[in-house]
Amino acid sequence: MHAFQDELAVVFPGQGAQRKGMGRELFARHPQALRAADEVLGYSLAEAIDSDRLDRTQYTQPALFVVNALAYREWTQARGSAPAFAAGHSLGEYNALHAAGAFDFETGLRLVAERGRLMAAASGGRMAAVIGWSEQRLRETLADIGAGEIDIANYNAPEQQVIAGAADVLPRVSAQLSERGARVVELRVSGAFHSRHMREAAAQYARSLAATAFAPLAFPVVSNVEARPYARGREAELLGAQITASVRWTDSVAYLLDAGVERFEELGPTPTLTRLIEQVRAARPVSQVSKEARLDTAASRFYAAPPAPEPTPVSAPATAHAQSPTPTAASGAHDLGSEVFVAVTDCATPTSPERCTRASPPARW
Repeated sequence: MHAFQDELAVVFPGQGAQRKGMGRELFARHPQALRAADEVLGYSLAEAIDSDRLDRTQYTQPALFVVNALAYREWTQARGSAPAFAAGHSLGEYNALHAAGAFDFETGLRLVAERGRLMAAASGGRMAAVIGWSEQRLRETLADIGAGEIDIANYNAPEQQVIAGAADVLPRVSAQLSERGARVVELRVSGAFHSRHMREAAAQYARSLAATAFAPLAFPVVSNVEARPYARGREAELLGAQITASVRWTDSVAYLLDAGVERFEELGPTPTLTRLIEQVRAARPVSQVSKEARLDTAASRFYAAPPAPEPTPVSAPATAHAQSPTPTAASGAHDLGSEVFVAVTDCATPTSPERCTRASPPARW
């Protein structure tokens, strides 16, 4: 059996998927994990999920990480094997990395708690979803109206993007987009995430990332920043860049589809990504290359990839918004999605993926 015989990817939602009371049943089934989480966080997570604190970024992000992680634990226990790929939207990327064995539960939770604290402190910005327009049309319109101070924070689906900017600028730009026919929905978030307004938070967070030891991944995790699987040794670099960079979810899903993935399992408290994935799938041409050939190619690239050069210290990128190809518009209902807001493979050789099996879940607890 080769490593990617199963064409399944697990995906984890980010901020926007929370709901009051989420995870209560999971916590009851995993009291030891809940105690560990409380010890890391310094407060009762069970109390936080039932309070208004859940909608505050510094509480939302740790709570979602724990719920997503426990959902993955139960999923792997029931399934008995790991997925071919993993990906997560913004915060959910930490769950994807945890699932692949990059860090244990407590380490991931510490990182997420610090990330949430710093992002919550970066106030003064706002975000809005722009629905019904392609990325290209949005870019062209922003240029036409002279909105250079607005960043595209999320590319969620072919016809759903999220913009971010200063609190005194975004409402004006949103009104101008609405006048030109876009559907604009302001998001209930505390800041302008994934934009230039997070640079200070990213610079401070880099210190936490630099002090973290990342283990080799047991299977590929697709990065929000590059819409490609993580190369070895780049975890701190890409997680640092992610805070200010656009979430390239459309391109990430397109990569997985092109790699041969046919099934997606969303693990989290509320489905937010599944409809976005279907919109991307509907806009993609049908590949003429067999699923097996595409999975084998992805496997070969992952296992044969050499370690990345030692990265330079992570700092907040000056311009972190990657350009992505303009997608074809997809039809269908719109879902605002996220932010509407060590066991390893048993391989004889790392360059022979056909000799690898992954019967045991790799997440480190």
